[in-house]
Amino acid sequence: MIGPTELMIILAVAALLFGTNKLPEMARSMGKAMGEFKKAQREFESEVKSATSTTSKPAESKTKSSDDFDIEDELKDKIVGRVASKLKSKVLK
Repeated sequence: MIGPTELMIILAVAALLFGTNKLPEMARSMGKAMGEFKKAQREFESEVKSATSTTSKPAESKTKSSDDFDIEDELKDKIVGRVASKLKSKVLK
């Protein structure tokens, strides 16, 4: 965990590198990127829930089959790709 002393040093170095005028803009863009990531995470979770609820599972089966994990991995890869492309576009602006 980062302590208050380390945080002050990091902020001082960032202020020297980027200037005090650029820091609020960078913080805003980081906040927007985090919001986009959380939104994509919620979308991913809802897609996984809807995908797993539409597949028919026998009542006696309590463990996930390898097909279920493949579907989840595929959806996860799609969402991660979307988030990565959105983050890249926002950071490069």
